[in-house]
Amino acid sequence: MDCRIGDWKGETAKGGSICFVTLTERFSRFFLCTHIERKTAGPVSAAMVEMLRKVKGKLHTLTLDNGGEFTEHRKISWINTISATAQV
Repeated sequence: MDCRIGDWKGETAKGGSICFVTLTERFSRFFLCTHIERKTAGPVSAAMVEMLRKVKGKLHTLTLDNGGEFTEHRKISWINTISATAQV
């Protein structure tokens, strides 16, 4: 098991009209969450930038799925962003 702190996973969640962006540090399971107005690329990337600024010293990689809400991931190019690709 890799014990490096700083490898994050980004997710979005929507329930009715409520949307959230979550970031989880893979080793420690430290969890960040914020509310967003819409589950679209602009608000999602802005929320991720704001949350990640708080942990910039503890940041190596960020893994995201290929959802359309993550298409502006280059706005956080100061870290290694990895887009997951489905393996069939």
